[in-house]
Amino acid sequence: MTSQTLDQPETKSLAQEIPELDHEYVMGTYSRQPFVIVRGDGIHVWDSSGKQYLDFLSGIAVVGVGHCHPRVSAAIAEQAHTLMHISNLFHNPLQARLGKRLCDLTGMEKVFFCN
Repeated sequence: MTSQTLDQPETKSLAQEIPELDHEYVMGTYSRQPFVIVRGDGIHVWDSSGKQYLDFLSGIAVVGVGHCHPRVSAAIAEQAHTLMHISNLFHNPLQARLGKRLCDLTGMEKVFFCN
């Protein structure tokens, strides 16, 4: 028994939750590293445990979202203050959760993110 009370569910860390969601809902087209990238600044990225890495990778794919839609621009600006881009070689919270949402909405079992 843990020190948590019985009415509080145990929570998983991002390092546990995100790879599990990813495995369940995202096609396994890339072999991922065993950590979750959550933030970037300049040439550095950080994982969910706070470990810092030098980011020597460029993106594998891009996304076409059009130009200057106010909601898209606001979402991009907000995200740019956290993490601009992370390769599909790494886990990240938004992609795994989007994979689950798309599967829930469409009834599909997996999604494939590509350009």
